[in-house]
Amino acid sequence: DNADVVDFEIWLTARRGSHADALSMAQKAAARFTEDGRFHSHAALLAFNLDDREAMRDALDSAHDVDPEHHGAWHGKGLYAHYVEPHGEKALAAYQRAVRAHKSYAPAWNNLGLVAFDLGRYDEAKAALERAIALDPHGSEARANLGFVLTFLHRLDAAQAMFDSALAIAPGEPFAELGLGYLEMLRGVDIGGVIRSLRASTGHPHLPRVSSGLGAAYYQNDRFESAKKSFEDARRIDPNDPVPDLLGSIMATDTFQAGEAIRRARDGFDKTLRAESFAVENLSNAKSGSATLGAAFTNLGLHDWGGFYTQLAFDPYLANGYFYLSDANQLDSEDARLGAFFQGLLIDPTAVSAPTRYYEPFRSPRTDVSVGLRFGTDGAFFGEINGTLQGMARMPEPIAFFSDVRYNRSEGARTNSDFADRAFLAGVGVSIGERRHNFVATIDLLESRAGSPGGIFTNDPDDRFNNRYAFASFGYQHRLAFDNRIIGRFVAGTENVTRVQPRNNIDILGVQCGTPCNSRGKEDDRLAQVQFRHLFSWRGVDITYGVEGFFDRFISNSRSIEPGVGVFTDSDKRRIEAKQAYAQAQFKPWPTLNLVVGAYVRDLETEILTKAQIDPRFGIAWRPLDKHWIRAAFQQKLVFP
Repeated sequence: DNADVVDFEIWLTARRGSHADALSMAQKAAARFTEDGRFHSHAALLAFNLDDREAMRDALDSAHDVDPEHHGAWHGKGLYAHYVEPHGEKALAAYQRAVRAHKSYAPAWNNLGLVAFDLGRYDEAKAALERAIALDPHGSEARANLGFVLTFLHRLDAAQAMFDSALAIAPGEPFAELGLGYLEMLRGVDIGGVIRSLRASTGHPHLPRVSSGLGAAYYQNDRFESAKKSFEDARRIDPNDPVPDLLGSIMATDTFQAGEAIRRARDGFDKTLRAESFAVENLSNAKSGSATLGAAFTNLGLHDWGGFYTQLAFDPYLANGYFYLSDANQLDSEDARLGAFFQGLLIDPTAVSAPTRYYEPFRSPRTDVSVGLRFGTDGAFFGEINGTLQGMARMPEPIAFFSDVRYNRSEGARTNSDFADRAFLAGVGVSIGERRHNFVATIDLLESRAGSPGGIFTNDPDDRFNNRYAFASFGYQHRLAFDNRIIGRFVAGTENVTRVQPRNNIDILGVQCGTPCNSRGKEDDRLAQVQFRHLFSWRGVDITYGVEGFFDRFISNSRSIEPGVGVFTDSDKRRIEAKQAYAQAQFKPWPTLNLVVGAYVRDLETEILTKAQIDPRFGIAWRPLDKHWIRAAFQQKLVFP
């Protein structure tokens, strides 16, 4: 007749692993002690462990009917929305209600930290897991979970302390072992990562996440057959888990197995649609699956299909989508290509340095050096030498670097057709302060000297053109949350062109000379660009707004001497000031309908005109049937008169 005694008996039965018996006891106790909501909450948790969705839902409804504020009922609601019918915001709200109702309930704090991490709310995740550890200092699960959060935030030493403490409390804790394996690989000790991951898998072969982690470790270590077997083990343990298929597709791409890459990517993508993961930076979500499938098609040369799936996966808060847009715009628009490329770098500064493989599961410290030499003859000698130094270091937070030096020279097959140029390109990217502060800086230098040999039928033996330019950029991204970023970028540059035409029958002003002219011209072009942008999500709507300014000053001076006639000079000064502000929103009023609306306010000013206008834009994508899309778009641009 004592509810507390019955409660203890249920707990003891569950601890022995007899979840079905414990569930039956909890259901009977709920019918017996009708005013005590905890037994319904126990029944819901036990049904969750038994994967009995209907029993869990019924028990939760009954628990809320008895006591709408009971912490166990809200914790159960959170578990249901977290794992059974995934919905991140509902799970987060339920866990928050649970900890408000019972501020010392450690399991709810632990799960609150997990779902906050999945949603990209890293500060909230860290605080919740620290609270769970303070409430239950002898628990290992929250410590391992906090270790993974700290790993993601680049705090590797603090993460190791968490994993070590979890193993001290519970030797063999699988996710602590797996986490230590991740740390080894992030530090560049690949074999150590394999050993740690193998230890976790050997002790707990029934966990698909551990098998997938071991496969990733093997793949990082170029042990492809072992990786393939680990992914097969993970697939067998949980046939609905998309991660082993997606990692298998990536590995197949890296080993030039295009057909296998597409098959695995398609299977993984289909599973992501069923899994409904809301984790924002996880391979198991549908956008990652779509991106992997798009990459597989593109690498096989099926660019239309690749582009379709990649655009379907585009996420404004992930760098890969911008890099794809940069590649897609190579021939259409240089401004669009560069804009997308630098946007991607600001989202992920460590992408300044690219690995020498298709995919890198763990960003390890590395230094790569490549040197190239090319020479030959096509009627005259030509040669090129280049060198690239790139890599990444952890100091202790990651800093990526890239530099490239090139020198080209050709003697030219015609008189005065020789040329020589030398170029230097460098960039550095760093992410500090738990990935809150992200910086990218680049510099691009070029010097070119070339002759101008004249037309097809006439040779010009001495006209020369020299060109020099220097551009530098600095960008900053402040990460408030996964779906809340503030971005700023400044670009400045100068270009100088010098023309020397010692014996020119038509001078630089277009005047016909009776005797050969001596013409010289110089152009100086100085420009600057400033950009500010804010990207954020509000109630399921992705919103961005920003302002940009472009300022250009162009000065041209020329001097021409005609013997016996005189000296002709000319100068020209021009300026361009272009400013614009914009706002855009993208949202899905229904699962099969995507809408984009926005507008640009533009202002252009030069010496000869001033123009301002508002340019609206609108886009719609509708999926009437599965894998069938209808798209339409309208946009208006500023056109020079």
